[in-house]
Amino acid sequence: MKFGRMLFFAAAMLMIGSSCKKSEQIPTLDHSLQFSETYCNDPWSNDIQRTDPDFLKKLDAWLEAKTGVAIPEPLLKFHPGNAGTCSACTCKTGNVLTIWLPKGVDAKFTALGFK
Repeated sequence: MKFGRMLFFAAAMLMIGSSCKKSEQIPTLDHSLQFSETYCNDPWSNDIQRTDPDFLKKLDAWLEAKTGVAIPEPLLKFHPGNAGTCSACTCKTGNVLTIWLPKGVDAKFTALGFK
């Protein structure tokens, strides 16, 4: 009986493992970069409104179009210590975008202001 369960488990694992196509696998990500969002002076400000409910999805598509690099959807998190005390276009909102990148593509994103 024990052998039967082990055989069933092994067969199930083989089926699951072989069902993944190589093209569907997530690329290995090397590290992350961050961008401190401003009120209206970000490279994408003319194309995407930061108040748009689909902002992160649109930003992801915008970044891919500008850099030619597909990345996972960015993370947006509020950091109170990063917020400016003004509301001018160049003042920081306190929101910080984090993106995860594969090796060798940093320059494409640092050119857009990511650090």
